[in-house]
Amino acid sequence: MIEIFLFFNPIGSVCLGTEQKLLRQLDKFQQEVRVHFVPVLNLDIMEQFMKREQLSVGNLAKRNQLLRAAYNLALDYKAAQYQGNKKARMLLLRLQQHAPLVQYQYDAAFVAKMLDKCKLDQEMFYEDRQRSEVKMGFDSDQRTANQMGITQTPSLVIVDTDRKVDDGHAVLIEQIGDPALIPHLCDLIRTDPAGFFTERPENMGPQFTIQVQHPDD
Repeated sequence: MIEIFLFFNPIGSVCLGTEQKLLRQLDKFQQEVRVHFVPVLNLDIMEQFMKREQLSVGNLAKRNQLLRAAYNLALDYKAAQYQGNKKARMLLLRLQQHAPLVQYQYDAAFVAKMLDKCKLDQEMFYEDRQRSEVKMGFDSDQRTANQMGITQTPSLVIVDTDRKVDDGHAVLIEQIGDPALIPHLCDLIRTDPAGFFTERPENMGPQFTIQVQHPDD
């Protein structure tokens, strides 16, 4: 089985595009593929985002506003997962598409509208949103990102669970700058999965910064 971990900034437009491209590719896989969307949020990630959006990194009020908005979107996503990953991803995409339109202000009224659009039970969602397990799940995501060496978003870790760990069973692709590269990447995984996990990065094409992860990494 192939597992794909997509590490994303909840308010990042490039992350949004990457998520959309990846979801469109899933039906093309013949082998079983499991996708995990993992929100990542820290000061470094937010400063990278602000530079990309040409915002002043020294503007602490703006940075704190962005952190709050991203954190709330991440918790909304984690809470929605209790009603299924498919619905949670649908909600996430709708909220991310809305975020730039309101200058990354968290919009609780819009969230409520999107819950209906995504056929999520509102009462259940708001109950789950207050659960300590939701915040614990977010904290667990941050630990996962740290363990996998994620320092930029969007980044991917692709794992072949059928390969031996000693053979290099995981590939890290850091900071995908162009979501349009995702179909090419998925083609590589589909057409030659064994080669994908064993070839040197320079043989994979210049579009990707790729590291083959081994147990001692």
